[in-house]
This record gives sequence, structure tokens and C-alpha cells, in this order.
Amino acid sequence: MPTSWPDPDEQKGVINLPALLGAPLVTNALALVTKTVSPAILAYPLSLRVDTNGKTQYSSDAAAVTNCYWPSGNPHCTTPAQVLPYLQPDVASCIQPNVLGLNYDDGPSSTVQNGGNASTQDLAVQLATMNQNATFFVTGASTYYNPQVLKDLYTAGHEISVHSWSHAPMTSLTNQEIVAEIKYTEALIYSIIGRKPRYFRAPYGDVDDRVRAIAGALGYENVLWGQDKDSGDSEGAPTEAAVVAQFTSWNKPQPGFIDLEHSLDVNSNTWAIAVLKYFQAQKAAGTMALTLMPVGQCQGKSAYVDLTGAALPNPPPQPMTVTRVVPGATATGKPSGPGAASAAPAATPAAAAASGPSNSGARVQTGAGAVVAALAAALLA
Repeated sequence: MPTSWPDPDEQKGVINLPALLGAPLVTNALALVTKTVSPAILAYPLSLRVDTNGKTQYSSDAAAVTNCYWPSGNPHCTTPAQVLPYLQPDVASCIQPNVLGLNYDDGPSSTVQNGGNASTQDLAVQLATMNQNATFFVTGASTYYNPQVLKDLYTAGHEISVHSWSHAPMTSLTNQEIVAEIKYTEALIYSIIGRKPRYFRAPYGDVDDRVRAIAGALGYENVLWGQDKDSGDSEGAPTEAAVVAQFTSWNKPQPGFIDLEHSLDVNSNTWAIAVLKYFQAQKAAGTMALTLMPVGQCQGKSAYVDLTGAALPNPPPQPMTVTRVVPGATATGKPSGPGAASAAPAATPAAAAASGPSNSGARVQTGAGAVVAALAAALLA
């Protein structure tokens, strides 16, 4: 388990401090990647990040095709030209027809974080009223602020999966940075729920065969979403009506698919809840054409593996009780999960900012590792 953690402020950029990249968690994992993956694949050129919304520019159109660069394809490339043990096709659909692989990116968020408005906690309540589970692709940064929310999701039977630490586009990162983004997030999840996830989704769907191979060497299956199965909740100027209309158009017999939704800010959670209420009404009316299930379930697999890669069964779900936290419950005003135990990490970003400079996108190292370690011990007690 790491003795130090990356700064959870995503605005400070990708994990790139030498002290973090040089930690055994990263160096040992990078050694495994170097031993496993073809040097030619690891030498693929990095893309160039061209805006703050995750858009990247690949080295050339020809390389994008050869390297199965997902963002540029129409249809998207989901199967590498050469399939290898560590380089498998993406998980982008469900096995059975008429199944929607329900999932949410970017959380977990809390009511404090969202000013008392809709958050992952409220989304979880709606899921519980429907006796419905989903997959949550979580970032290390959001999890650091809201460990109790993550614990509650896991306890309720939702699947927890990796979405990187800082939500950076993966193809723009070095091999070492990709490893760090995955492994620090994995370690934080493990410290809270005692499970290593099976699934990884790159932010923005920004993958090529280099990113796939690195994730695969670390024991992950890469999950994307179906062609034209983006809910639209994070693009342009979406509205609740537009997002619900998208799902309305999908409520018909068709091959099984995986969608894209989010659970971070007030809007994405509000709209995700509205979508669930739409499906709830369709089911009550007998007009529901789809069956909703988490990604692992729709693949017929456990969402977790042990540290050797062997499958572990999903835990039995427990009744979920969610305590809504009144805004202002933490002195810092930073987000935290419900209860006193989850308030402690909220103070760490301020400490991080005071501990040293963070120019050029460098992530600030703090003493927060001890705080999270103590919190994890309390959660697992």
C-alpha cells in the first residue's frame, strides 16, 4: 500500500512527481508491463492534448488506424489488429440481447461536494428503490474525497471499476504515467473495499493499443461504450429532456449494449436519476424493452479479481442506507462522504497546496497517505 498519495485536485494535472512515479507501487508495475508488452507497442507515439476537455490529436491518421485509436474511428476501433494475451478486444457490448450495461463515470460524488444537490448518493438511493445495481468507474481523486460513498456503493452490491486518478486522456501520457494513474486508483479502491477491480475505462474513451496493452498487462479488461450509445450528458449543452429522450430512443429490442453516463456534478446525477425514473415507469407500464444490469454481470463475469488475476465472486448486496450531509458540514467546504470518518480527507487539498509548488501541472505530494490509511483501516474494521 502506498505511503503517499497523489494530490486529489484534478486541476493540478496528471501524476508526474518523481517521488510518486518512483514509488514501488509504480516501479514494480512498470517492470511487469515492460516484461509483458512488446517494446514496439510501448514505443507508440503519445498523442497531443489540445484542450481541457480531453480532446487529443494523434500523431497521424495512418497511425490512428494501425494503433486502433478509439476516438478517431467511425465506427470506433475496438479490436486490435493483433490480439495477444495482454491485448484483447474492448468490452463494448453485453452478451445477451436487450440488455443495457448500466454504468456511471467520474464519481463518486457527495451531497457536500454538490452543494446539497444531486450526487452519487442520491443516484444510489434511486437505484436502491429499483433494486438495481450498476457499475461505477471511479477516479482516484473523487474517491479520495468520498471514501465512505465508495464503501456504501460496494456494500450495496454495485460494481466498482477503475477510471484513472486525475481523469487525463491516457494516450497523451507516458507509459509510467499511465501505470501510476491506474495503480494509485487501484490501491485506493483496494484500501477501502478490499477488492481489485477487473475493469478499466479510460477517460474520454481515449485509448489505443499502447494503453490497452498496459492496462491488460496490469490485469484489466478495457471497457468502452457502444457505437452511438453515449447519453450525451457531458457533451455540448445537454438538457434533462434530451438525455431522457436518448434513452427513450434506445428502449427497444436490440443487441446488448453498454452506455455512457456520469455521476459527478449536479446535472449528470440529476439526469441519471431522471433516466432511472423513466425506466421505472416503463417497467411499471409493461413497456420496458431492456434489462438493466452492471457491466460485469452483463459479461457473465465477476467485477473483481484477486491480486494474481483469479476471479473473485461479487459480494452479496446489503441493504443500503444513505445519510445526506448538510452543505457546510465540513470546515473546509471541501467534499466528503457521509459521517465523521469521511470528513478527514477533505482537509488534505489545502495541506497539499501549502506543502510545495504545483506549477507546470505537477501534482503536489502531501502527508495525506496517513490520513487515508487510517480512514481505510476504520472502514475495513
